[in-house]
Amino acid sequence: MDLQTVVQCKLNAEDNCLCCVEGMLVSNWVRSTRVIAIVQHQGENALFVYHARQAAVQNADDLALETVIAFDSTTTFDVNSAMGIVGDDLELRFRNNDLETVFELPIGSKCNAFVSELYRALELSGTQLASSATELSWVERYLISNHSGDHSSTEMAKAEKVSCIKDSKLEAAPKRAFNRADAATDSVFGFEDNFVDLKIQEQNRSIMPSVKEEKLQKTVEQEVGALLRHSSVDLLGSRDGIIKRTMETREIEYTDLQSFRFFTGTWNVNGQSATVALQAWLAKDLEPPDVYAVGFQELDLSKEAFLFNDSPREEEWQQAVTNGLHPGAEYRLVKLVRLVGMMLIVYVQVKHYGQIMDVTSEVVGTGIMGKMGNKGGVAIRFMLHNTSVCIVNAHLAAHTEDYERRNQDFSEICSRMRFARFDPPLEIHQHDVVLWIGDLNYRLDHLQYDHVMLLLNKEKLQKLLEYDQLYKQKKKGMVFTSYTEAELTFPPTYKFDTGTDVYDTSEKCRVPAWCDRILWRGGQIKQLSYQSHPSLKISDHKPVSALFDIGVKIIDVIKFKKVYEDLMKRLDKLENEYLPQVMASNSYSDYLNSINGI
Repeated sequence: MDLQTVVQCKLNAEDNCLCCVEGMLVSNWVRSTRVIAIVQHQGENALFVYHARQAAVQNADDLALETVIAFDSTTTFDVNSAMGIVGDDLELRFRNNDLETVFELPIGSKCNAFVSELYRALELSGTQLASSATELSWVERYLISNHSGDHSSTEMAKAEKVSCIKDSKLEAAPKRAFNRADAATDSVFGFEDNFVDLKIQEQNRSIMPSVKEEKLQKTVEQEVGALLRHSSVDLLGSRDGIIKRTMETREIEYTDLQSFRFFTGTWNVNGQSATVALQAWLAKDLEPPDVYAVGFQELDLSKEAFLFNDSPREEEWQQAVTNGLHPGAEYRLVKLVRLVGMMLIVYVQVKHYGQIMDVTSEVVGTGIMGKMGNKGGVAIRFMLHNTSVCIVNAHLAAHTEDYERRNQDFSEICSRMRFARFDPPLEIHQHDVVLWIGDLNYRLDHLQYDHVMLLLNKEKLQKLLEYDQLYKQKKKGMVFTSYTEAELTFPPTYKFDTGTDVYDTSEKCRVPAWCDRILWRGGQIKQLSYQSHPSLKISDHKPVSALFDIGVKIIDVIKFKKVYEDLMKRLDKLENEYLPQVMASNSYSDYLNSINGI
């Protein structure tokens, strides 16, 4: 669906989306993506601002209404150049009741159409919306619906003025003269608004925080996180860059760690249809994971999948995963990405979905001619609270003797996998947590089939591991040097006769190997399990899973304010010490007086 259709799906039947565009909300230093729509109801108009849960908006669930600004006689807007912040982007300054909200829109036909429609809507609204009662008459139900997720009362929603929602991120303070003394309290994103009663609330906080406190914590945490995550390209000066970098180095002073359980799974399905239930793989543990990351390889081996990147297997395996998730929690899809036969799906518990931000994906092909998608990697990255997570699903080169090609595939994925949504683009290693799963295809060196089977029958896995290529190459520093892998305590997961637990009995008699692996890098990670699931037999590989408890950084906004204020005071003191000093001397005047005999 196109963006306007998606927005229309969010509206009531009698309301119409006249025009919409993706743009950037500019709030002090922070620029964050928003979808802005002009909505009409029986001749009355309003600006609807949506937060996009992921980079590519595909359906109505990807949009969350953030605020509504009704058009009235006080509503005006100016269009200017963005003054170099993002090239030639258009700056839209929207004013309503002495409040100003700034957006940046990318130059193009969509931007032109949106601005033209905005002019027409304001002309029509100037005479039709004369009172605040009129401006609330049709938009209040959107506010009520928006507040219901926070369990706020209907009366509270009705009492809020549409054009000035007190809890909204988009609220801007009335214009006033800049005073450096105020910098420590309101130069990030309106600290006077967001922190006004936090100290009083801290002293009088009950055991169960109120709905208002929870909402304030969530709003400020997202804005602080957005400030810290943005690259220096988006900052408006060197002072701001110093502040950002210094706040990053002092992060431990204003964040707390909370443990989140991550399930990761990988399975090469050898082109098979999803004919089995996956609970034995995905829901084996008693406690439901907070996050699922499930990767497949060889999802579809057909020529159509290779040439056109289109496959019916994608939908059927996604449905199989959805049906196999832990029944002890409700989950929501974060992102799905696929390149030919490699597919990665990420789910999160519904209660955590609002803290998933900056979701995007990338793919890298390393197959035929070093570019095609029969081999390579797909990745999904996102922010969970203030921790960046990157999950990579890879399928590396095959054949026992080609371990150096596998090393090269890994290097290619690391160097070419860049998340271009960010400026400068983010690389895999620039994330707090990286989980790398897939059919890495590393085999056992210099062992014959019979010898391997003899060691397996004697359960001498540690002896076999001495011949594992990944273990040897990693030890030499050739691949996955900064990654950790738990001890392999399960038998090799490749290659089996399909439908059985019997290793390959074909003419080729391929030597069993641990092709399917899960590795990780980052801090505050505790691996709880690493196992295969031999009960699933439709492929010549067995699925593998790993369970992690990961410490996720959650911003304490009160601590953040204290650290920020301390930094601002230090910066002001440093700048004052280096200000030029001017001293007036009496020497010349004394000289003149002596000449004149005075």
